[in-house]
Amino acid sequence: MSLEARFTSLERWVILPSSLAGGIALILLSAIVTGEVILRAMGIAVVGANEIGGVLLALLIFLAVGYTQSIGGHVSIEAVVNLFPPKGRLVCETLSNLICGGFSLVLAYTCTQEAYISHQRMEYQFGTMEFPLWPVKAVIAFGMALLVLAYACSLYRNALDFRKGTP
Repeated sequence: MSLEARFTSLERWVILPSSLAGGIALILLSAIVTGEVILRAMGIAVVGANEIGGVLLALLIFLAVGYTQSIGGHVSIEAVVNLFPPKGRLVCETLSNLICGGFSLVLAYTCTQEAYISHQRMEYQFGTMEFPLWPVKAVIAFGMALLVLAYACSLYRNALDFRKGTP
């Protein structure tokens, strides 16, 4: 199996399904918030809705961030970059992917450490209910790792474009 096929498989079987899980988190978050608003209007308190909403928000954001990168959905400074010739745009995109991938790698490592420390210390969020913090931190670390993989896929494609001589 070629390296390009491996990166395509990675996007298809790891990054895309994680974004679908993020989409499910969005649907669940919407249902919980809507249900909580309706029940509060009727004078019924929902225990744990804020804590569950926070977890779902983390899932929504960090499981979808890798997919957003893989389809080029992040904000970029296209007005400036488009002034460059095609080769210059490719250089800018490659540098951007290198810098952002490096930052994402540092964040993934740091988030993984934080999740581990949180698990070891048995940290809990206290609100209307006790909730362990390490699962949320682990999801954030996993999402950041997916983002690193998406940047790696982008960098590989940049390398192929450099080899072909076409952006």
